[in-house]
Amino acid sequence: MLHDPSGGYSECPSRECYKDRNAMRYPRSSGEFFHYPEFDWDDYLSFQLWDGPDVMVIEFVIPGEQAARITEMIYNHGMAGSFSCAKTVFKILKESGGIFNVLEETPVLKENPWQLREKLLGIYYPEYGGVISGAY
Repeated sequence: MLHDPSGGYSECPSRECYKDRNAMRYPRSSGEFFHYPEFDWDDYLSFQLWDGPDVMVIEFVIPGEQAARITEMIYNHGMAGSFSCAKTVFKILKESGGIFNVLEETPVLKENPWQLREKLLGIYYPEYGGVISGAY
């Protein structure tokens, strides 16, 4: 499943448009989530790279029960408001528990993609010197 809350994912009609910012893309309008094979990972990554190269993929292996809980939470969340992608993803991950229990909400400003990335990297690569990362 691809969760793209408040997103504007548009797909390429062919791989030729991946690196061409002026190429025509087909709007998908975000239904907030897509099940595979409704999307293509390479296409989605090329869409994200349209804004610039500051894109990172962080993959966590989680228990099946937690994955099912996250999926159910995505289904039940409803549409995210404008500019609420990071806030929505943060909330769903935090409430899913497990390794995401340690996520702490940004107290003053609303969550943004860069803060969320740093928080997730803090789980993946613990700064406290542990040998085993939080991604298992």
